[in-house]
Amino acid sequence: MTLTAPSHLRGRMTRHNPPHIRDERAAWIKARCDEGHRQGDIAAALGIHDSTVSSILHNRGLSKPRAPLCAKGVKQLGVPLGRMTDLYDGLPGALREQLADEAAQRRVSIANAIAMRLSAAAMGAGAPNG
Repeated sequence: MTLTAPSHLRGRMTRHNPPHIRDERAAWIKARCDEGHRQGDIAAALGIHDSTVSSILHNRGLSKPRAPLCAKGVKQLGVPLGRMTDLYDGLPGALREQLADEAAQRRVSIANAIAMRLSAAAMGAGAPNG
């Protein structure tokens, strides 16, 4: 299916364009992304570069959420985690309290605290000391 953008949303826009038109364009882009269209197809329909679509989404806080860095690091090291809730629920109570304290101290989620420990262990550094 070929996308067709409304004519008033096509082409290059600058800060001199009315804000309501720029907002409408961002809403149109977000709606097409939610429908599952690729950013390249959206850009082609608007007659703009792919990176412009990405920038519009990013600048308005509409881009897709990114995985936490710690979880990515553990995934890259090949440590299988499974579901974090199952992993956490299977831990002894003392270790759960220790992880909760560590997460609060580092100001990260408990899942990231677990991922940090597993990353450090996989790299041979042992558990982080805080």
